[in-house]
Amino acid sequence: MKNNEHNSRYTPLQRMAALIGAACLAALSLSALGVALFGGPERTGLVFTLLAAAVFAPILIFLFAWALGKAPGGPGEQNGPERAEQQTSAAKTGTADEGGRIDTVVFDIGGVLVGFDYRDFIAGKGYDPEMTERIIAATVHSPWWQEYDRGVMTDEEILRHFCDGAPEIAGEIRSTFADIRGMITRREESIPWIRALKTAGYKVLVLSNYSQKALDDCPEAVDFLEEVDGGILSFRDHVIKPDPAIYELLAGRYALVPGRTVFVDDTPENVEAAVQLGWHGIVWESRAQVEEELHRLGIDW
Repeated sequence: MKNNEHNSRYTPLQRMAALIGAACLAALSLSALGVALFGGPERTGLVFTLLAAAVFAPILIFLFAWALGKAPGGPGEQNGPERAEQQTSAAKTGTADEGGRIDTVVFDIGGVLVGFDYRDFIAGKGYDPEMTERIIAATVHSPWWQEYDRGVMTDEEILRHFCDGAPEIAGEIRSTFADIRGMITRREESIPWIRALKTAGYKVLVLSNYSQKALDDCPEAVDFLEEVDGGILSFRDHVIKPDPAIYELLAGRYALVPGRTVFVDDTPENVEAAVQLGWHGIVWESRAQVEEELHRLGIDW
């Protein structure tokens, strides 16, 4: 195996140049010997000329062979099918020719590291099931909900859009979202899980569509933010999942290698966006299911 690998480093032209050099060296050496033994009175100068040629000819041939090795397609630069295959493989895995085990776990927050119990929260305000669903339809399930997370509109502007979509319940909407304490709930197991992963040597980050209002009204729910190695809350950078820009921003900010990164989110579209960029992805269904899938990827803690 080693001999075959050694020989494959040289092109046919290089091997031919080496053979020519050896033949020239032998011919010049034999010529010098012949002239020294059988030459005439002027043989001394000719002998030195032949010996000089015997010294410099191999050097010139060596330089020629070296130049062949540096030329495109030579052993110093891969090209053709072999290099194309490597580039294709790297593009598929997102590893840029860098393999290895997963070293970074990226978590979504809402529905993964914290509870996002908006239906129970709204019903807990004293509304019957019908009114609860009407409020949800006008707020959490409206296109304007994402603007909380994007962080480019004020809370009042967003509330106004909610109310414009359902003016007959504008009072209930404003009352419900004046204070959302209790909508985001703490999960006791999140900090021990993060600590265990970090102790095992993994970088732990968060990547979440998250609003300033949720952070302000429910700070105790995200006390794990002091434990992680960093991350992105969408309102701070004004970009939300599944826009590829937010994944690329995280990767650039923390020098992530896509093929060594796994992303856990409870929204399939968000996971698919990460997978399209070469990340590993897991759609959250339960803590036990995610742990099992992480173990399958070789992540142990």
